[in-house]
Amino acid sequence: MSTADVRLYLDATLGTTQGWLSAASGAPKLTAAGVIKHDSFTPRFLEWPHQADAAEQWLTQTGHTRDVWVCPYLMRSAARRAGEAVARTQAHTDIDHGHLNAEKVCQLGGFAVASGRPGNGHVYAQLAETVTPERHTALCRGLGDHFGGGEKINDNDLLRPPGTFNHKIPLLAPGADPAPVEWLVRP
Repeated sequence: MSTADVRLYLDATLGTTQGWLSAASGAPKLTAAGVIKHDSFTPRFLEWPHQADAAEQWLTQTGHTRDVWVCPYLMRSAARRAGEAVARTQAHTDIDHGHLNAEKVCQLGGFAVASGRPGNGHVYAQLAETVTPERHTALCRGLGDHFGGGEKINDNDLLRPPGTFNHKIPLLAPGADPAPVEWLVRP
């Protein structure tokens, strides 16, 4: 995997705005009930853009052995709380129904990340200006609806960055390797 993919993602979602980058990692496990949970969920906060190189390095290195996620919005403080994003200049959605359409992403002028399972991923659409938390939630919900039903509609959501791996895959398909998280449509 490429640190360049991680950096392109961080630059595309966070830009030059200043704030706190919120990330996290976790080790997936399959419960007795057949549900995947993450042990040792570990949040991480870095100042952006001052610690951009450290963020890129941490995500790339940690992503080889654990699931990693990034909030695509900078926070006002070293805490990940809904409504506390510095700016909301994009809408996003998480498509987990296996039918993410790259052509539709291109028609919107957006970009998308394939999250490791076929047809699943995250879609991002840039906005002309920052919006309120309420407007942002509505736009994210609408973006999800446009793609047939999406999840993740808050400005504190955590999503997988390209250049890392989805470590849940071997739990879902024993013997499989962790799946790369890759660009579906580049910004």
